[in-house]
Amino acid sequence: MDICVSLNKIRAMFARMYVSGGLLALMLFVPSMAAAVSSNSLESIDFDRLPGDRVQVIMSFSKAAPEPVSFSVSNPARIALDFPDTKNNLKKRSQAIKVSSVQSINTAQAKDRTRAVINLSDMMVYQTEVKDKQLLVTLAPSSTPPAFLAQKTEAVEASPASPNADY
Repeated sequence: MDICVSLNKIRAMFARMYVSGGLLALMLFVPSMAAAVSSNSLESIDFDRLPGDRVQVIMSFSKAAPEPVSFSVSNPARIALDFPDTKNNLKKRSQAIKVSSVQSINTAQAKDRTRAVINLSDMMVYQTEVKDKQLLVTLAPSSTPPAFLAQKTEAVEASPASPNADY
């Protein structure tokens, strides 16, 4: 009889461990699923020609547009915009613009972030503005008066070797 009681205790212990292990796996799986469900995605890129040799790039997202982490490189002239927790849902990874000094935009996704690189023929100043599900990037020639730059503007020089060089 003692053997039966001991076997029943062992079975009960293994059953609890099995259920606990299942709950642990579920606890680890559900947050990662929630993160995947809550992540944003880049859906489209459009552009408009503006007066004064300016260009506005319009990036549309599936949810509220994130504020990008950005930097620029002067040789070759480029502006990079990084979007954490964002997937790249664009059908084409490269889009020709060819307006003013803006030549094209390339996009790439690495893990859970997307990078958009605006390729320029000459360095330009820029500002970003979030409007609901859109990010507006307004670019102007470097000789543009400071009034254009009254809001947020980025024109930071960075070394060509970025710390996020996994793209």
